[in-house]
Amino acid sequence: MIYFAWAVLTGILLALHPFWGAAFFFLLTIPLFRKKMSVKIQLLCMFILLLSYTNTIFHQHLNESSLSSNQSHFQVLFNEQPDIDGNVFKSLSTVQNEKISLRYYISSKKEKAELYRIAPGMTCSVKGELVKPDGMRNPNSFDYQKYLSNNGVNWIVEADEIALSSCKSNNHFYYKLLQWRQTSLLKVEKYFPSELIGVAQALLFGEKNNIEENTYEAYQSLGVVHLLAISGLHVGMLTSMIYYLLLRVGITKELSQWLLVGFLFVYIIVTGASPPVIRASGMMIILILTRKYLRSITVLDSFSLIFCIFLFLSPYSIYNVGFQLSFIVSFALILSSKVILQSFTSYIKGLFNVTIISQLASLPVIIYHYFEFSLVGFLTNLLYVPLFSIIVLPGVIFIFILLGISVPAGMFLLLILRHIVTFIDKVSIFISEQSFSEIVLGRPSLVLMISYVITVFYLFYCWEKRRLTKGFILLVFTMCIQLGWNYYSPYGEIVFIDVGQGDSILIDLPYNGGTYLIDTGGNMKFPEEEWEKRSKEFSVGKDLVLPVLKSKGIAVVDKLILTHSDLDHIGGAKDIIQEMLIKEVMISPNSLEKDAMKDVMKAAKGKNVKVKEVMSPKSWHTEHGSFQIVSPTDTDYEGNNDSIVIYSLMGGKKWLFTGDLEEKGEKNIMKKFKINVDVLKVGHHGSNTSTSEELLDGLEPSIAIISAGVNNRFGHPHSDVVKRLSERNIDVYSTSVHGAVVYKFLGESGTFSGVLP
Repeated sequence: MIYFAWAVLTGILLALHPFWGAAFFFLLTIPLFRKKMSVKIQLLCMFILLLSYTNTIFHQHLNESSLSSNQSHFQVLFNEQPDIDGNVFKSLSTVQNEKISLRYYISSKKEKAELYRIAPGMTCSVKGELVKPDGMRNPNSFDYQKYLSNNGVNWIVEADEIALSSCKSNNHFYYKLLQWRQTSLLKVEKYFPSELIGVAQALLFGEKNNIEENTYEAYQSLGVVHLLAISGLHVGMLTSMIYYLLLRVGITKELSQWLLVGFLFVYIIVTGASPPVIRASGMMIILILTRKYLRSITVLDSFSLIFCIFLFLSPYSIYNVGFQLSFIVSFALILSSKVILQSFTSYIKGLFNVTIISQLASLPVIIYHYFEFSLVGFLTNLLYVPLFSIIVLPGVIFIFILLGISVPAGMFLLLILRHIVTFIDKVSIFISEQSFSEIVLGRPSLVLMISYVITVFYLFYCWEKRRLTKGFILLVFTMCIQLGWNYYSPYGEIVFIDVGQGDSILIDLPYNGGTYLIDTGGNMKFPEEEWEKRSKEFSVGKDLVLPVLKSKGIAVVDKLILTHSDLDHIGGAKDIIQEMLIKEVMISPNSLEKDAMKDVMKAAKGKNVKVKEVMSPKSWHTEHGSFQIVSPTDTDYEGNNDSIVIYSLMGGKKWLFTGDLEEKGEKNIMKKFKINVDVLKVGHHGSNTSTSEELLDGLEPSIAIISAGVNNRFGHPHSDVVKRLSERNIDVYSTSVHGAVVYKFLGESGTFSGVLP
């Protein structure tokens, strides 16, 4: 069966990525023919491969949209319970048998209460427009368009109106289960204390939206976030409990097994049908059904069969991180069970080995997608897995059931469980805040990624042969190569990060010569009523800038330069300071008098980061670049015109980074300095108050870069600024058009590129 699973994967890759498909095909033929498999098996493998390839092509055609961008009225079938967070209503839904993502901004508190009536299976009339989802706009960032496409979604419906009076219910059993799921989630919110709601909903129903952000990030940092997802541990524990109870009440063994199969199908639906749940429940169903008739079927066979079924139904699941981690870790544990796990009789040693196998097997995937891994993950898993498997998970399940029988008894036990979980959360947050908790490696190159996979396989081989030290040495050596490349790469980069309407510029000099971040972008905040506030606010610093830095293996910023105190330039600075090691912060003189800058300085003080007020003529020089501050020239802070402006020589070009400098400040620079530049970072996002003709004629730039948001409400860049640049034949890159703009250089030569084509 494992060869059939490999054939299915190969067929999918041949359809989606021919190069990798060819490589996997070559790897498939080696065991098939070298081990002298029967012709029947060989032919069957080739047939399954062809079937998988054809099936994937078919799904590609299914993913093609039949909707027209001119449509404005829709009959929307809600496939799941909508997510209502603050003033935002979102749902994965269906229009004309095609999946869409629905997004609606709620206008009032009353309307929000009414929208909670929408349940899975309802069909409602919606007025709005079809919008193409955004693709990846920053290096190595989350590609929302690809994510939706892999889930069969080609359009976002930006709704203007949801006609609740038109909604009709569907009494299909599937939707009844989803409605029961929503009722149960509300039951958890009603009875469980706030500290437990998120964890309980995640463990019972796979719903993670209500987990407190700090808690989730702490678990992620410690490498134990998988405990907040339903996995094989949950499925095994639940099925064992139910099977035992069924036998105890006198139900026959055969009937109990059939009831278990029915329960598992229902369980997949009510827990959100995530890949780990489908894998674990599917394997259990296959084992129950087949062992009645095929005594020789193994766990590996059931694993392979559910792998094949899963990918035949959903080929694009190979891109899903949950799918990758669930199947890779399970595969490693199954293969290791006889050779490694059975050689230890101690529970502690067995747990230790399961933890190491899981951590090692998932390592390449974790590094590729999250750019870092937990240094304390081995130890925290040893502590947390028993806590969750023996106390937290059984406790949550038992209390949820008990609340349906006796609310007072359930509430009493909740008090005890609350203290336990609160203590675990506090310990998690404390450990995650320590500098030793994780190591940033960045996204590995193709060669390094292949090296990691080979290294992990070799480490398991060494473990089997009782030569574990050799394997670990090779793994550490591979990591050191990646770290060494991050620190001593001969390439330098200047990245104008797309932070929407704001500024953030990363300068990473060759050979670890200096890493500087000019501004951090930020969210423009407007007054909100309590009902409008979202549980998890989008943060430019945490959600856009930090992933770019970490993906490049950057864990230390030598200089964080905050040009002035506007939120669209420094709003993300607190997150950067809290998450990264910052050696020094530079600010404009007296800009800390502003409230936004005070908050940033408070965060810097809390991390013992040195803060300097800088002005012209301060400068610094490295082997690969020189930097001179040309503005401000006095200590009177006046806002935009006292932005820190930096003139730099690096990568064979002369640069001027202007912050939000306006015409008055530009004239001041032109009077005091006789400079020309190759690259001008256009001031104030292309506002008409900046980038005067006098500045352009004096600097004579050949390239201009504008940092502005897509369809921003300020109309940046202004048409007059665009005209001035065009009249002088200046090449223009804009983050609103090109996404992040990257200049990569080697020595004195380099090239510009945009993340968007």
